[in-house]
Amino acid sequence: MAIDNAVPIPPLSVSALLFLAIIGAMNSTGSVYQPAGRVPGAPGHVLAERMTGPIKGVTLGLSPGLRRLMHIGKLFASREWSEFPELRIVVTIPTTRLAGLAVALGATKAVTPCGPNCGHAQFDATPRRAACYWDRHLEDREAWRDDAGIHVGTSTFTKYFDSVHRLPNGFPERNRLPRNTDSRSQAEINDLARVFGEEPAIAGFRRSAMGAHPVLYIGNGTELRRDIDVASVTAPLDRLHFLGCVAPGEDYDSWFRHPTIVAHEPPYPSRYPWLADVRPRLIIRCGQGALLKPMAGIWDAVPHVVLLSRRSPSSLDAVEAIRAMSWRRISSVMLGKEFKAALMPGEGLEIGCFCEPVGRLMLSEDDDEW
Repeated sequence: MAIDNAVPIPPLSVSALLFLAIIGAMNSTGSVYQPAGRVPGAPGHVLAERMTGPIKGVTLGLSPGLRRLMHIGKLFASREWSEFPELRIVVTIPTTRLAGLAVALGATKAVTPCGPNCGHAQFDATPRRAACYWDRHLEDREAWRDDAGIHVGTSTFTKYFDSVHRLPNGFPERNRLPRNTDSRSQAEINDLARVFGEEPAIAGFRRSAMGAHPVLYIGNGTELRRDIDVASVTAPLDRLHFLGCVAPGEDYDSWFRHPTIVAHEPPYPSRYPWLADVRPRLIIRCGQGALLKPMAGIWDAVPHVVLLSRRSPSSLDAVEAIRAMSWRRISSVMLGKEFKAALMPGEGLEIGCFCEPVGRLMLSEDDDEW
């Protein structure tokens, strides 16, 4: 196992020093993550970059630490990690305010490793249960495919195929959403339309496509939604369109409906057997409570970003728990040059890279939700 070279670091808190004692200093050689330049006329701590990927052409303002978290979210959601099963990126930060939101936003920007071989895209001449967006979100419709396109009920899709999803066996039946009955949902669509520069009806197809591989957020959903509400009305963060891009749904039954899902319990296979047929693009575990609910054994190629606040005394317990659970540290050099650069310490972040021991999935379903 390669050992990273030591790098000079400024004085750190006790929890930060303990964390670094476990993970070691990150490698100082190679390319370094470079923040973008200052925005003319903007406050000194606000930086700008140009969004790339499926959401294009939006100039954003974000502090260096949050920009780094967004960059990490995008990088690690952009590919599968079968060569590093149970990969965990552990980040200690000054505060979790806006941190989970920044990671989630970055992950929604990623081009995920999804294609016609994904289970949700498998349609043939045999009618299958499906969910789609057509002027409103529709579920439990029969869909089949031929040379003319994908037929959903009496409608035919000749494009936007990635917005039609075959539902996995055992997926729960849910009530359909009548058009415009959910004002927040319509606000999300309108916000996303501004991101894409499309009409709201077209933006609905784009968001439905994002829901095939949502970001899974394990933690306090109230805090995440509060951060979205604050960021959505605060300049210059309003240009990020948090509401439309992240738009969290509640629990696993929201799969295919939302680009982000807030879960209140681990993905127990016995309770949600259909989860074996879907895959999130990234898992975010925010706080000690989420960390202490290990989820190894499902989606082993999907990385986790674990966020711990250095202001919280419980972070010390969380770091000790990582040691007690024998998480195996891996060198960022092994992940490749681009990923190594993103994991360099700085901007208030201390970052460690681990593999969580396989087989630590909590099989008991009697534990309290966090």
